[in-house]
Amino acid sequence: MDPKAQKPIVSIIMPLYNAADYVLRSAASVFAQSVKDFELIVVDDGSTDNGAALLSDAYDSDPRLRIITQANSGVSAARNRGLAEMRGDLAAFLDADDEWMPEHLEDILAIAERFPDAGLLGTGYRQICRGGYVSEIGVCGTEPELVQDYFSAARSVPFGSLLHISACAVTKEAYDRLGGFMENEPYGEDAEFLARYAFYFPVACHPRVTAVYHREIPTSAMGRCARKWKGDLPPLVRSYPLWAGIELADPARLKSLERYVAYILYQTAALYISLGNRSGVADLLKHPLIQQSEYKLSAALAAWAVKGFAFPIARLYYRFSRSRLFHRSMIKGGVSFRCVSRFGLAGTNTPVGGSLGVEKQRRTCL
Repeated sequence: MDPKAQKPIVSIIMPLYNAADYVLRSAASVFAQSVKDFELIVVDDGSTDNGAALLSDAYDSDPRLRIITQANSGVSAARNRGLAEMRGDLAAFLDADDEWMPEHLEDILAIAERFPDAGLLGTGYRQICRGGYVSEIGVCGTEPELVQDYFSAARSVPFGSLLHISACAVTKEAYDRLGGFMENEPYGEDAEFLARYAFYFPVACHPRVTAVYHREIPTSAMGRCARKWKGDLPPLVRSYPLWAGIELADPARLKSLERYVAYILYQTAALYISLGNRSGVADLLKHPLIQQSEYKLSAALAAWAVKGFAFPIARLYYRFSRSRLFHRSMIKGGVSFRCVSRFGLAGTNTPVGGSLGVEKQRRTCL
């Protein structure tokens, strides 16, 4: 039987846009997975480099690779095209400049089997930033678990990045109900997607770090968009009031979501302050969700610093807002999900896709 006619267990969605320098590394991590029953759907979103050709040359004989080309429409449209083409019961996401450890799909399938009602699945992930700074985020312990309050737990991590899109998968059932990514958004579409799925479906996480998020790459979309930002609200802030049945949601669950949205607003404003982008920051910090949250006082200080052109103070406050002390002060007790963070400087011999060791390591459970 033609392997392409068989239904794979997992469909891997990889948007590709001008990532020829990195895509072979990403693809190699996919084909090195311990789980072999998958399809890799690469959606070339109008690239002007030879990334798709490199993939085709390297893996043309492997029937698990599918390359789809489309006119440039943005990363969300590329992911949505991949989701529409998926044949598996799970859709796992991997950006073309990120990579997986060999056991990533194995762990995703393990938590899918253990928690069949979960619609959003994730593993721990490693961030590699410019200058060799490394951090890892995941659940404490040794066993997979359901996240009892995703939004409260996510506020323990800078930018609410409890999960990263390259470390996540969703079920076909959840996708059929909730749909794909918001399109034509310069940034934040992945945060909205994850929050929407976390609101309507249980979230299951595996503690092992099996994905690598490369933030050190100079073409970071977040950095480019942040510098050009003119004050538009993040996608999540605009979309969540329109979610189906949101007005009928459990009040405690809705409150947790709104506190998370306020946190996203605050962290977004802090980022733009740090980049010297004054446009609309003060208005952002006056958003009703912030004014009704525990961030009200700190937002007032940041707004004063921006209005008074005290950017050195504002930038110092941004650094504090990224600190462990800030997150400890914001998180209350009773959160069943705990965040593990390991921080260190990666040396020249520190492997990216192999051992998880770093030169200096500190572990904290919130």
